Amino acid sequence: MSRIKKLFAAKSKNVLSVYFTAGYPQLNDTLEIIRQLANKGVDMVEIGIPFSDPLADGPVIQNSSQVALQNGRAAKRYVAKITFRAAQKRAADNRHSAYFNGLHQPHFAARI
Repeated sequence: MSRIKKLFAAKSKNVLSVYFTAGYPQLNDTLEIIRQLANKGVDMVEIGIPFSDPLADGPVIQNSSQVALQNGRAAKRYVAKITFRAAQKRAADNRHSAYFNGLHQPHFAARI
């Protein structure tokens, strides 16, 4: 059984899931944000991978993605690194949100 299924089996109400964009507001803030959310009792964390054209997500996520990308092209590599660390510690369930067209590029995995 997946950790999300276990979570909903144990807690059928008031599950708190939080989304934020990796690399926002600063590139090195991402891991600390995950830690703080877990310390505050967040059940799941959805980490958005910054994308240059997130029109469907609205102005708040558009802005956070733009700032995250301006923080450095190393964002994808950093996201992979912090996600791995957070998953190792299992501080909270982590899920990732990304645009298919960004992931569907040749050699994407080799770049992260």
